[in-house]
Amino acid sequence: MNRDLLGFQRLFALLKVRLKTLAGLLRAGKAAGQSFINGLSLSTRLLWGMSIVIVAFTTLSVAWDIYDIRREAETEMLHRSRVVAQELISLRAVIALNQEKINTDPVTGNVMFKHLNPASVGRQVAEIFNETTSFSLKQTRLGARNPVNQPDFIETKMLNQLADDPGISEVWQEESLEGRWYFRYMLPLRAEESCLICHGEPAGEMDIAGYPMEGLKLGDLAGAISLRIPMDSFQEALRMRIWGRIIIAIFFVIITRWISAHLAKRMVAGPLGNLTAMARRLGEGDWEAVRSVAGTGEIRVLSQVFEQVARQLKESHNILEEKVRKRTMELSNANKELERANRFKSDVLANVSHELRTPLTAVIAFTEMLQDPATGKLNKKQREYLEDIADSSRQLLMEVTDLLQMARLEAGKLEISPEPLDLVEVIGESLSMLDPLARKKNIKIVFPSETGEWWVLADRAKVRHILNNLVNNSIKFTQKGGKVVISVERSCGRHCLPPDLLQEESGVPSGEQLDCLLVGVADNGIGIAPGDKQNIFEKFHQLGQPGQGAGLGLALVKELVLLHGGKIWVESVPGCGSTFYFTLPLKEQML
Repeated sequence: MNRDLLGFQRLFALLKVRLKTLAGLLRAGKAAGQSFINGLSLSTRLLWGMSIVIVAFTTLSVAWDIYDIRREAETEMLHRSRVVAQELISLRAVIALNQEKINTDPVTGNVMFKHLNPASVGRQVAEIFNETTSFSLKQTRLGARNPVNQPDFIETKMLNQLADDPGISEVWQEESLEGRWYFRYMLPLRAEESCLICHGEPAGEMDIAGYPMEGLKLGDLAGAISLRIPMDSFQEALRMRIWGRIIIAIFFVIITRWISAHLAKRMVAGPLGNLTAMARRLGEGDWEAVRSVAGTGEIRVLSQVFEQVARQLKESHNILEEKVRKRTMELSNANKELERANRFKSDVLANVSHELRTPLTAVIAFTEMLQDPATGKLNKKQREYLEDIADSSRQLLMEVTDLLQMARLEAGKLEISPEPLDLVEVIGESLSMLDPLARKKNIKIVFPSETGEWWVLADRAKVRHILNNLVNNSIKFTQKGGKVVISVERSCGRHCLPPDLLQEESGVPSGEQLDCLLVGVADNGIGIAPGDKQNIFEKFHQLGQPGQGAGLGLALVKELVLLHGGKIWVESVPGCGSTFYFTLPLKEQML
């Protein structure tokens, strides 16, 4: 009973160690295996999970079977050993009880020791038994008087165990010797009344057999019956039974996994695969793809819910399409109305601008004639009034011109007629109109004076309009006594692009050189805040006080520069002035 409990404890300890090792390996490989698990399909995961459970339980079953088989084999070996040992002990007991008859001559009645005591008979029986069987039977003891009974190492160990604990009725263990396994069994021989005649007291006195007495007392360990049984046949039978269980377990795992795979495919993976395919086709717009899926339980419920969702999605899609169609039609009609309104606005602006330009031009011309000393002498007040009239008329003419140009641009009627022109001459033409405004604020205008050096391929009127707007803005936002500088330089390559585009993909083919004139209009006025630099070229965006222009000047300048294939940008520091740069092409292919 104690050995069975000990076997159970060893088995469970071994299983505990194996489970701890397995848990450690699983924790170590969790991160690496997570990506692999996530890539598996649901059916594969299900099959793997079922297989692991089946293999785990089958392994436990086989391990228990192996333990049970070994326990049965040990019980069988122990039973045989007990039978053989008890037979020898019974024989010794019979010899001990009949010593008087054996040693007494039935005729004369004389008593003579015939050396047929229990130890001698037991030794002879053991020798015959050992010759006729594969067993090894032996009488042994610590400090044996007969060399034949001397214990070996294992027997000595077992005898010491019996001597230390008188309550032990038997001991056994398995032994491996030269590659072979043996079952060792030992049954103790305790000193009885019949034993004390030869082995009792006084110690050292010769007994009837001629051996010194050991001085044993009743119940002392007098020796033991030692039996060694080869386990070859038992090991072979055990091995065959274990392999049989393992083979059965393997077949069980294979058949169970095949059945599980078949059931999983038919009841789970197949229906889910159909639902997945239908969901994919439904996502592509195939509303007729959803059909009932064969299945039971939750799969059936999922299929019905999926069909209901598909119907609701189809109805919602049809309703949404109808709404989109109506909204598209409404937007189309609204766009047509907006286009008509925009054309009407552009036509009105163009007509109004054209009608305003003629009288404004006449007002400016007659004002200049009145300012001419040849027409008569004017007093100071009259001259100031005429200058105000001329300045306001020029400003209004520029605004009307912006409106007219913007209307043509939006109508797609604004075109450029590029021609080679001297940029300095165009600057001079622009300043001849704006010079009175600069003189009135005592602003100094600096510009290049070398004509014939700065040629560019552009539309004269459009370039003059660009310069008029930029210089006029510089004069407007520069304090009295300030300065406006117009610079011109020839640039090539990426220097023809603004700083923000130099850090991006500009669309210029690698290795291609862009030849252009870089024109700058700088002032030392109020400058532009960083937040306004992003929107300064938008329509109707105004700097300064509202009412200072229509907010179209810079937006129109940008469009005119882009029509020439150039770029425009601004660099400014608030309180220190601004510089507007724009480029004009030197090559015809840039247009």
